[in-house]
Formats: sequence, C-alpha cells, structure tokens
Amino acid sequence: AVVHSICHSYGGSANKNVGDAFLVSWLLEDDSGGNVRFGSRSSQALIAKHNQADKALLSVVKICIALYYDDYYVQTMSD
Repeated sequence: AVVHSICHSYGGSANKNVGDAFLVSWLLEDDSGGNVRFGSRSSQALIAKHNQADKALLSVVKICIALYYDDYYVQTMSD
C-alpha cells in the first residue's frame, strides 16, 4: 500500500510486484507542443509532461523514507 499510494500521488503507476521489488512507471504523452522530446522522428516522438522524471525520483525517495522510518512496514516485510 505504501508503494502504490506514494507512486499514485505523483502521477505514476505501480505495475508489478515480484516479492521484494516493484516496477513503477510514468507515462509519456504523444507530441503535442514544446515539451521535452524523446525519439528521432517527430511522428514517433514522446514528450515528458510536467517533470515526469522529477516525480519518479521524488516518489522513489519518499517510498524509501517511508519504509525506513516506519517500523511497521519494515517488520512486516522482513517476516
């Protein structure tokens, strides 16, 4: 619940849980303006809207902090 809620609060999605690891992701939108572009062709370019990389990094940091400081989650995961 910690990973999912923090990831979702920053616009991401926790896609896969493989025991002690999660896959979290953020969508890139189709090219529709002057945002950062990824890809070589304009028809296939993706853009990062609203600082997606910053949101991803911040959510991972907040997840680590929440798991480190909350003994309940740390004890539950180690059992």
